[in-house]
Amino acid sequence: MEALRGFFTEPQAVLLRLMLANIDRLSEHAALLDAEIEHAMAPFSVQAAQPDEITGVGQVAAQELIAKIGAEISCFPITTHLASWAKFCPQAHESASRKKGNRRLASSLGRIVFSFGKSATFLGERYRSIARHSGKPKSLVAAGNSVLTVICQLLSDSQAHVHDLGADYNDSRTNKDRRARRLAGQLQPRPARRSSSATARPSSSNPKAA
Repeated sequence: MEALRGFFTEPQAVLLRLMLANIDRLSEHAALLDAEIEHAMAPFSVQAAQPDEITGVGQVAAQELIAKIGAEISCFPITTHLASWAKFCPQAHESASRKKGNRRLASSLGRIVFSFGKSATFLGERYRSIARHSGKPKSLVAAGNSVLTVICQLLSDSQAHVHDLGADYNDSRTNKDRRARRLAGQLQPRPARRSSSATARPSSSNPKAA
């Protein structure tokens, strides 16, 4: 309690009242904006709820994605078209002559990736695996590309839901493929071995002239 004792002057009280009033004013403005966003997103509540199933995507991030991408996904015939349009693919980021895409969309995807980066999920393990071999910048692009692919598939079907494959999906699949290749190699006939012993050849002798 000794540390809490001190002097609290009247000018300090005035400044404190001003700061508290400013906090109340900003909180009121934030509440008004939240209500306006909820009203604007009401027609797209079903679409906004689908990305929310992805690990790392909350209600706010889902609303940001719908606002930037749109709820109508039919303009992207295949999932890779969305990543290409967003310029969130390795080729677009490696080329210095191309634009970097939508910065706000990239910012939202970056926050999503960092949210699931340490989670025990398929996307989390994908991010960590690529980061170990190629670095975090390329891992961020690859994981964000995967998020866009999942979002495109979700918005294409209103009945679709997220099913996480698990952090060990790639390891189990790699082990199965490796074992299948090994067994297939064992089924192939082996070529006949050649005899290691060399055949003796008669030495030719040149007769000397008498």
